[in-house]
Amino acid sequence: MKKSVRKKVSLFCSDYFFHYLMHHSEEFRRRLCMYLTGDEVKSSEVTYNDVYGSSKDSRKMILDVVVKDDQDRYYNFEMQNGCINEGDIVRFQLYAMSLVSRQMQEFNDYKEVKKVRQFIIYTGPLIRNFEHDYHIAQLYDKEYQVLMERGLLEFHILQIQRLEEMKMDVRFQDIQEAFWMFSDENNHNKKAKTKLGKDIKALYDEYLNSEDFMIYCNIERERRVIEQRMRDSKEEGRDEGREEGKIEEIKKMIYAKHGEHELEWLYDCTDAQLDRIHMFIFENISYKEFKKQIMEI
Repeated sequence: MKKSVRKKVSLFCSDYFFHYLMHHSEEFRRRLCMYLTGDEVKSSEVTYNDVYGSSKDSRKMILDVVVKDDQDRYYNFEMQNGCINEGDIVRFQLYAMSLVSRQMQEFNDYKEVKKVRQFIIYTGPLIRNFEHDYHIAQLYDKEYQVLMERGLLEFHILQIQRLEEMKMDVRFQDIQEAFWMFSDENNHNKKAKTKLGKDIKALYDEYLNSEDFMIYCNIERERRVIEQRMRDSKEEGRDEGREEGKIEEIKKMIYAKHGEHELEWLYDCTDAQLDRIHMFIFENISYKEFKKQIMEI
């Protein structure tokens, strides 16, 4: 049974709270940027990528956050709760490329364009061929094992299910505690060891009583409507496919018996009329009489 809307949105490990946290914690954003680059980051701001999502529905399905740091470097952060499929992998790349394109509009000089880093915190089952806790993908010459020096795309995927593999780094103890908190719904109830961890717990309490929480509930309701529409559309497609296959078989039977090719009238038949074909196809009657018998009801 599906969780209620409020229960789903209230989960600590949901993309909703992660989205809220990214918007309301400058320190969390800053530390994430430092974790990805290994550099000192003094400040960051949430910006927007209006290229994302070719439709209103697609934007509601994804709650990613675009961040720009004090060195004008772009990041795309996303909490992914559902399974990552091939379509998601393509989407991640398109998102990152759109941020590269945005820089060209800002600087109008190829030399000024900087690497875009994308970070996916993934809570679902392990991705095929990605067996470890943390993977970084960049442009790479596979044959000669050479990394492209000016590669502009860098993808980071943290698989929460393999978090026990992560090596502790004293420089990033606080952000790694945040990852640990996201690895299990009950972890945030335990005592935090770092200031960032304590701040995140406090923000979670604020989140549950915020206006944003109600906005996220509305988004979740709309997500469910969209997902149901998608399921209905697929089912209709399967039904249409079955109907098409049924008519194609009937066409073969009529051609074998009567040698007729012009059979577009079959698409106007009801299910009952199509079922009658099996009653009359073996009768020793003309094609004209056969068609008449089918169309009589």
